[in-house]
Amino acid sequence: MTPRRIPTALAVGLVAAIGVAALVDGLRSGGPVPATATEPEPDLARQVAALREAGALGLLVVSRPGCRVELLAMPDLARTPLELCAELDASGRLVSLDGRLPSPADNLSFASCVEEGVLVERGDLTFQLPGCAPAWRPDGMLSVVAGGELWGVRLPDTRPRLLLSREELGRLFDPRLPPDDRRSLEVREVVWSSDTHLVTILRRDSEPRYLVATLRPSEVLRWHCCFEDLRRVRLSPGGMFVDVASEEGALVYRATGEPFPLGLEGGRPAEAVAWSPADRFLAVARAGSVTIFEPDGSGLAPIARLPIEAADLRWALAERDVLLPEGTN
Repeated sequence: MTPRRIPTALAVGLVAAIGVAALVDGLRSGGPVPATATEPEPDLARQVAALREAGALGLLVVSRPGCRVELLAMPDLARTPLELCAELDASGRLVSLDGRLPSPADNLSFASCVEEGVLVERGDLTFQLPGCAPAWRPDGMLSVVAGGELWGVRLPDTRPRLLLSREELGRLFDPRLPPDDRRSLEVREVVWSSDTHLVTILRRDSEPRYLVATLRPSEVLRWHCCFEDLRRVRLSPGGMFVDVASEEGALVYRATGEPFPLGLEGGRPAEAVAWSPADRFLAVARAGSVTIFEPDGSGLAPIARLPIEAADLRWALAERDVLLPEGTN
């Protein structure tokens, strides 16, 4: 079974004329949006004009509270609801809505976490690996987490080899952590920013349990400790940034490990973030809205604030880069 890309007919819906006053209600509620053209509401018209002037293009893939998914075409904000409930994930420039991650090296190999472990599909070749948390290296190697350790396979060879053991983790963090913590340290998730560098969520026994670290072979480059909960580490499409979900909100780091401050007004946490292709723009969901920023020399310059309720976000270049499950309308 091959993930189905959004059909060409969908592009027609994405550019249909939409009444902006009705669009505001639809964006907030997720309800139907009439396709009749009316005079744009001045404030939202300014947001659309600002997005257009900045060159913010592509599709914002939005997971609503309650898990419904829809697409917003930038910069005009034409909205296309999808009849599915899915987690948003990404590999390279592709956004996946069917749980299967394509290899950035060829987009022909897929990996997904299933009950039995990690299912790998490559043409007619299908096999399973123990563990979960699959992640592709840019060169096409697939890594999985099993028993708190990182394993890798290079297709078409399906024999996994150990990339990062718990024993090596303990050695890397000596003397950074107390002995008991070093002995209990384990890998939970990773993303690969290059063929040699990875960002990983690690877990230890003592409270708070989680930390995030940037590693290269036999070396810890940077690490940040400690968090009550960390999950869902993801790499930006351009490979320059990493975002991590936590109970306190989304955390953003450069791929080299330095924290990237969001600079949100009033210190309110970001519920989710999404980088545009090539990492030129950043979408930040919080407090019932999504703000589009453009990084500049002094930080993040706000471009537009959109009335969108979002629990999660991803950003694709075009509808061909969104992978849907088979049979999705």
